Amino acid sequence: MHNLVAHLKTQLETCKAPFLLAVSGGRDSMALLHLAHAAQLEFVVAHLDHALRQDSSLDADFVRNECQKLGVPFFSETIPVSSIAEKRGWSLEEAARNVRYEFLSRSAKKNACQTILTAHTLEDNAETVLMQLLRGTAKATGIPPRNGRVFRPLLELSKQQLEHYLLENSFNWREDPSNTDSQFTRNWLRLEILPRLTKRFPNAAQRLARYAQLSRDEDSFLEQTSSLPDWTDLRFEHAAVQRRHIRKILEQHNIQTDFQHIEQLRLALENPITQRISLPKNQTGLVQNGSIIIHQFTVGADSHVRPAFAHGIMQGQDRHRGLSLRGMGFESALELAQRAFPNAILRSRENGDFIQLAVGRKKLSDILIDKKIPRELRDQIPVLSLGQRLVFIGLEPPLLDSSLPVQKDLEFEAMREALQLAKAAAARGEVPVGAVVLCGAEIIAKAANRSREMLDMTQHAELEALRLASQHLQTPYLSDCTLIVTLEPCLMCLGAALEARVGRIVFAARNPKNGALGGVLDASRAAWNHRFSVRRGVLEAEARALLSDFFAARREVV
Repeated sequence: MHNLVAHLKTQLETCKAPFLLAVSGGRDSMALLHLAHAAQLEFVVAHLDHALRQDSSLDADFVRNECQKLGVPFFSETIPVSSIAEKRGWSLEEAARNVRYEFLSRSAKKNACQTILTAHTLEDNAETVLMQLLRGTAKATGIPPRNGRVFRPLLELSKQQLEHYLLENSFNWREDPSNTDSQFTRNWLRLEILPRLTKRFPNAAQRLARYAQLSRDEDSFLEQTSSLPDWTDLRFEHAAVQRRHIRKILEQHNIQTDFQHIEQLRLALENPITQRISLPKNQTGLVQNGSIIIHQFTVGADSHVRPAFAHGIMQGQDRHRGLSLRGMGFESALELAQRAFPNAILRSRENGDFIQLAVGRKKLSDILIDKKIPRELRDQIPVLSLGQRLVFIGLEPPLLDSSLPVQKDLEFEAMREALQLAKAAAARGEVPVGAVVLCGAEIIAKAANRSREMLDMTQHAELEALRLASQHLQTPYLSDCTLIVTLEPCLMCLGAALEARVGRIVFAARNPKNGALGGVLDASRAAWNHRFSVRRGVLEAEARALLSDFFAARREVV
């Protein structure tokens, strides 16, 4: 008895009281109740009647009487779980779990309890690991000891230990007849599978729990080290990172993580053509250009009424080639158009829509084809219209009627300047890389590679451009500046940009041999004391062709 009480106290050292104890009346939860009382904890007991049996109210009466004997506050509710499962399309097990935790959270708040305690045991954890493995979930991490305010202090103890404690102290509990029904997966594992495993492998439950612990630790580590920035091209990530990122995307859309769906989406990344993967809940995964978009089909006759538009789907790609509102952003561009055309209607596309651009009148359908917008997303793009004439198209960057003031994509124009510097470097026999520093609308520094000329491999274009920019501004910090370079920076140059606190980095071609923003590794994911934004692929084809021609010519000479 003393050992179990001491174990409970040790487990709860970092938890805040008062506690809410989830007590069903069964063996494990009654052991938790009596251990908490023996440990002199401050707690309230919560009991949920699932109304799944005619005599289920007797469980509530039993727990209430035991709490009265101990002088412990008791709180109870009755919720018809079966009807909720039918209404929401859940399995009975899923409904019971969801309803139970909703009840516990609500009860903790009502009773001002800081921590919720449940009586999950070593065997419960082992059963969960088996269920996760057999169902093919993306990860098998078992039952976490702590999840938000919910804590499971008995997770290292066996049911046999708890039963021995109750019998030794003449404490009663109730047996739920439904726990012997093997049609429920967990009961089947508990009654038939785990005993067979334990017969051959006596420590099976402990080993499964240890596997879960290792999986949780690795999962936690990967969670910290594999977080991807928005601009990441998933095609160049490790398969493990791809799967983790895809799983997160699916979870954000409330799609149960299934290995088959994750793998379909991951393998689709290798295809240069847009792939459409059918997913649960009538949703589709669109895989294009190293990114994944989850799209749900909308049903309704009124195309003007849509709760959400999929704007921003072109972000990070340089398809517009000229006029851009990237500096304003989507919302600012829309506001500008609405102020200029107060009678315009915000809606989704219709047949015959067109927009007047500086290059002339153009059909919306042609624009969407040119931009390679997947068909499933075309109805989700917002437009502002005066009849069939559009004055705003919600792409990224957005398109506006030619009568509205627009500004050039300054980063695009600055990259053109960097490419000219790179071409000049190539003519001198240097690796063709050019860099400029943009501050506001002004290029304040420009440089090209001089490593061979100076016999110094630190003479990279980025480093010289940063030095010149600091001299121009008379400050070592370039927080309001953008470093624009024709080739993805190496680790040395990225380190210099971090030290200079550059606010943004824009690069053209990927650097698969020395790149520090995804080419070899993505150093931006580390917890540096300075954060910056990144834009990739601006004039990528031109920069890549320049580099290829340069090295091809050198090979011919050799």
